[in-house]
Amino acid sequence: KYSAKYCISNPSEKTFILLDGSDGFSAKSEEWVKQNIFNNKKMAWVNEGAELSIARLGNKSVADMDMVKICTPKHIDKIDWLDAPAKVERENAQVYCSLSGVAGEFLSDEEQSNRSSLVEAITEVFKNPRYNFDAIENGNNGRRFFFVSDLFQNSINISFHKLCKVDTSTEMLTCPSFDELISSSPKSLRYLTEAMPSLNGLDEVHIYNINVDNRVDQSARKFWEQYFIKAGAIEDNIHYRAELDG
Repeated sequence: KYSAKYCISNPSEKTFILLDGSDGFSAKSEEWVKQNIFNNKKMAWVNEGAELSIARLGNKSVADMDMVKICTPKHIDKIDWLDAPAKVERENAQVYCSLSGVAGEFLSDEEQSNRSSLVEAITEVFKNPRYNFDAIENGNNGRRFFFVSDLFQNSINISFHKLCKVDTSTEMLTCPSFDELISSSPKSLRYLTEAMPSLNGLDEVHIYNINVDNRVDQSARKFWEQYFIKAGAIEDNIHYRAELDG
């Protein structure tokens, strides 16, 4: 269904979108994600053979999430006199059409899960060869990781539904930061040390906070920003955006 014609062994660009579908996506969230991520600007590439991958976290094992990888042709902006512009333009349009199709399929999938194994899924994306999202070998480019979720970790080992409490003075939900959690819980420290991807100073992390049950209070934002910094990303390369309309 999605051509592997342009896939190469050592791509110079890698983009990965992880969609947390454990709670499903409302119609508003589905449209918000499509508008803000699956557009020509965000999904742009430079070189032929760039990888654009999308995975959906649902009820399957984090090692076996539904995933589609699209490898890109030469970008329309890179054509020279030897190329056929109309052909390249059609191939570029097909990439965006394929991305839009996958996004629609994954976002509209109604399968949910009683767990949100976010830390575990992220670790698999970066470490498991199945997802092919290891560091780029040429050393000049970073990876782009899009994390689309309500940010509420809920697994056997770490559950924000247990850790996050309502502050009686502010009536706001408050979650521990990454540093607070590992300093107060040796068990969490051991677990998160293992469940830690390896990022570098060139990698970009884009966090899209989905509105679930009108809960976009940024209560878990600090945890995730610290998590990715501990993993090796630099603060300036971590970008946060919240869906405000529930």
